[in-house]
Amino acid sequence: MIDIAAAQKLINFNASNIGQARADGQLAGAVAMHNILERYNVAYLADEVGMGKTYVALGAMALFRHFDPEFRVLVIAPRENIQRKWMKEWGNFVKNNFQFPDLRVKSLRGGPARSIVMCNSLAARGASADS
Repeated sequence: MIDIAAAQKLINFNASNIGQARADGQLAGAVAMHNILERYNVAYLADEVGMGKTYVALGAMALFRHFDPEFRVLVIAPRENIQRKWMKEWGNFVKNNFQFPDLRVKSLRGGPARSIVMCNSLAARGASADS
């Protein structure tokens, strides 16, 4: 379990000037999601359109990666364009919102420390792993 103060040292949700109140809400959401997943292994994130759910999820992902370098995330998206959007958003989040290059989340160059793997089919990915 982590607290908001620890997360605040790592992530700046107001890097794009969305307003401090909204940034504080996103930080609290990312910490809550991290802690719920840590405790129950499942969480559900829902809110109105445009409230920053993607960034809350990315914040939780970054917290997991920082505190557990072996942590892996699987994002399932219905279409390739949404997969690419998540990949782009992760890069933007790491570059703009993660505070320092810890070599777990952020590289020394400022981008994600690990490359993202995209596959078109979980079945195809699993079949090739068995071969």
